[in-house]
Amino acid sequence: MNKVFRPISIIIILLIGILLTPGACTSVRPTPVPPTPTPSPTPKSTVFITSNLTIEPQTIRDYDSAVIGVTVTNTGEQPGTYTVVLRVKNNQTSTEDVLTQDVTLNGGASRRVTFDYFTSLTGHYVVTVDQLQGFLDVQKAA
Repeated sequence: MNKVFRPISIIIILLIGILLTPGACTSVRPTPVPPTPTPSPTPKSTVFITSNLTIEPQTIRDYDSAVIGVTVTNTGEQPGTYTVVLRVKNNQTSTEDVLTQDVTLNGGASRRVTFDYFTSLTGHYVVTVDQLQGFLDVQKAA
């Protein structure tokens, strides 16, 4: 009996030691992590694009005028103001006229902006607004 008692007593002593060791028999539960709040979407800033450049008529006599138009669109969500810069350059004299016009638009809105352009100089003109380009011919009046 002495031989059986010894291994059992060793096992009992080991179990008591484990039970008395702090944290040895405690179960570890994960700490619940609160859900990350979904950030409210920040409105897109104002983003303006220009399109549909028109020149009517494309050929005029000196001292006549042409109507140059462009569509401005605010593709953002916030209202804002955009300055349309029209450049009209005479290829023969290298003179350039610059006209500007401010347009205020709500997010998602579009507006047509027009300029009345006249000159006394004949020649072939390059008309640009941002990346858009067109041409205007000014001929001598008869």
